Formats: sequence, structure tokens, C-alpha cells
Amino acid sequence: LLTLVHDLGMNYEKIRNSTRGRSSVGKLGEFLAEGKMFGFSSARKMMSWAVPKEDGGFRIYSKGAQEVLMARCNRFINEMGEVQDLTPEAAAEMQRVSQLYARRGMRCIGLAYSDLPAGFDLEKVSLTEKNSDGSPAMEAETNLIAVGLVGIEDPLRAEVPGAIEKCYHAGIDVRMVTGDNPATAVSIAYQAGIIRDSHFKEGTTERVVDNLNEHVLMT
Repeated sequence: LLTLVHDLGMNYEKIRNSTRGRSSVGKLGEFLAEGKMFGFSSARKMMSWAVPKEDGGFRIYSKGAQEVLMARCNRFINEMGEVQDLTPEAAAEMQRVSQLYARRGMRCIGLAYSDLPAGFDLEKVSLTEKNSDGSPAMEAETNLIAVGLVGIEDPLRAEVPGAIEKCYHAGIDVRMVTGDNPATAVSIAYQAGIIRDSHFKEGTTERVVDNLNEHVLMT
């Protein structure tokens, strides 16, 4: 993500250090406590930072696993840069793109934000939304505006496939445990040699999660 910011011609440190409620340096650092971080965890699969607005209230910036974050969005920014209600067509397009990233072994990160009114209680929990583990979500991290999706690639180290092959030859059955999206996990496992052609349904050519034999993937 930092590389993306750089490629867009921006300096993330300058943005952070000039944002009240986020900066921890200089005079603005005195107001760091006015912002609030909602940290990442495996239970939440997302994180956010709320910063105060000049006219009151807060703006919250969120990022996280696409399937988690997009489920919290009810609006999105269209190709004209305008905020509009999230339509079924737009949601389907985001899902299509995320699956495209996943099939390439990339982790798909969703980006979103929302403006919260003056007096909003940042400690309030939602009565309807839940985190991935079933715990109550924070109310501030609901009703978000989707900004976009980012595919992040974490290439396998060159020696991994060979090491997996040696394990199989030695009679060691290799299993992968991950919190990744199933489509991403299958792509990575296939590249590593953990999942073989024999693990896919006969007659299929695409090595994707939908074509796996029964009981290969456990969720």
C-alpha cells in the first residue's frame, strides 16, 4: 500500500504528520488523543483510524479483508468520483475483481471511509453487525463508503516448491493452515505444490477453489 501511495505521487509520512488526531510529531502531536485507532486482529480482519474533522465529528478510514470490509459498505465512489448507493451491479463487480485477484494468489484488501457526526460515540458497538468471530462490531465501522480494492502479492520463496516436493517424497503429507480467502489459499497452495492436479475434479482445467475435489479444503 505504501508503494501505491508513492506511485500516486504522494508522501504518506507528510499526510500522516499533517493530520490532526493521527500525527504524533510537532505541534499536531499534542492532539493525537483526539483520534482513535481500531486495531487489526484475526477476529476482525480489518482496522480503522478515526480523525477529527474541522467542522466537528470524525472521518474514519478503514482497510481490511475485502469480503469483510465490503459487507460493511452501503455506498461507493463511482468512476466520476461521486458517492452513490452501493448497487447490486457494483457489488458484483467488486466481487468479480476480488476473485480475479485471489485466483492470481493475491490478497485482496478493501479500502473505505465514512464521515461521523459531531458527538458520535466512538466506543459504541453495533447491535446488528458482527465481526468475523461473531463478536459485536464497532458502530463507527459500519455504513462505510467503498473506495476501492487493492491486490497485494506475496510471492513464494523460490525454494518452497522444492521443499514441499521433498516432503512428499519422504512420505510427509503437507497441509496449509491460513486465514486467507479460500480462493487465494488454493492458488498459493497450488503454486507451492501442496495441492496437486489430482486434487481437482476430473475434466476441469482451471485450478481454482470451485474445482477442488470434496474434502480437500476444510473451512
